[in-house]
Amino acid sequence: MKELVRKHHRKTSELIKEHTARVSELQSQHQRRRSALQKSHKRDGKKREKKDLKKKMDKKRQEKINEAKSKDKNVTEDWKMRKCKRQERLLEKHKDIRQQILDERPKLQSDLDQEYQDKFRRLPVEIQEFVQDSSKAKLSDDCVHGNLVASSTTEKLNHKAPQSEDDMEEGSSERVYDTPL
Repeated sequence: MKELVRKHHRKTSELIKEHTARVSELQSQHQRRRSALQKSHKRDGKKREKKDLKKKMDKKRQEKINEAKSKDKNVTEDWKMRKCKRQERLLEKHKDIRQQILDERPKLQSDLDQEYQDKFRRLPVEIQEFVQDSSKAKLSDDCVHGNLVASSTTEKLNHKAPQSEDDMEEGSSERVYDTPL
């Protein structure tokens, strides 16, 4: 009986050891699976967080792009409006200046015509004065050199053949003035 109790005790001890080893092994497997699942959940959670964060960032970026486009469109429209207004002002100034020129043109034309008429009226008097001044200067030069010219002229006349009366009259009435006009 003692022997039987010992066998039974040994067998029970072995079964308990086997059972403890088996439980221990199952617990470690369970722990590994649980750890793997937690890691997977963390990884998936991080991936989801990354995806969510990426979506939020993309949405914000798109909003900023749309806002910039809208702002750019407003700036472009504003620029076009200012350009149109500036062009209208320039055209208005151009019209005013053109009208001013057209208004002043007849007055300036009449002033110019009057000025040229005055000059044209004075022209014969100026020509006459110039000719008189030139002839006086020529006469004064001729007086100084007159003796030399007169003696050489008489010598030339003496050496020439006699001329007809008509030729002599033409020569005497024709005077040549060597004056620039």
